[in-house]
Amino acid sequence: MKKWKLPRLSRGGKVLRNLGAAVLLAVLTWGFTEFRLLDPYLDFRRTERANWVGPSEIQGVFQTKYDRWAVGTCGDQVLLQIDHDTGFSYWPRKETETTLVPVPDRRMGQGDVWVVAVDVPEGTSAARLELTVSFWYTILREEDAVHLQYSASREIPGGEWKFGAPIQWKRTYQVPGERLKDGGVVFHVSVKDEEDDVEQSALSRASDWEVWYTADQAWRSIDCAMEAVFYDETGGELGRAALSTPD
Repeated sequence: MKKWKLPRLSRGGKVLRNLGAAVLLAVLTWGFTEFRLLDPYLDFRRTERANWVGPSEIQGVFQTKYDRWAVGTCGDQVLLQIDHDTGFSYWPRKETETTLVPVPDRRMGQGDVWVVAVDVPEGTSAARLELTVSFWYTILREEDAVHLQYSASREIPGGEWKFGAPIQWKRTYQVPGERLKDGGVVFHVSVKDEEDDVEQSALSRASDWEVWYTADQAWRSIDCAMEAVFYDETGGELGRAALSTPD
């Protein structure tokens, strides 16, 4: 019985076959991401429709150390979307002023803070952010681990310090802003000493939204205060915006 064989493809046929396989693989890979869009602006609009939000005013797209974010404003909310996410993170927007938002980056322990400003003064050419972080802490260093205990208050409610008397830590950072093409401004604060475990942990907490929303200082891990100043092309001050944890 004669065996049936596939016809031999010409060179052009092989090219078409390989191209078809590549397209199929790309579609399957795209399917694993739930067919998210590569363009962050189109992806933001699609997420709006899926969540019955908008239309928003997109104020910028920016890259943190590991992730890409898009930020927009809609009514009394600031919307932040991490690349390929199916939803938004919402932050309250000031009605008539610039709003500062700590970017809720999911990479913990990296010692980096990103802050985005929306509704910046018209004519902004440059900006600068001052961030102050303070807290009390105790520390235990072992051969293969470092144990830290934090509190914004010197007194810990319902407990006590584990590793001796607490030490007060306070540091102020000043960084320039990067103007986004859609009008917003993003600031990046990073550790001064990469080997300083206390500083690494402190800045990792400074972008935690629970830190900002927890009203009672006694139950907060750290205190943060920031102020951004916006300048025109000549260096003249156009306005300021501030954000701090509640007293």
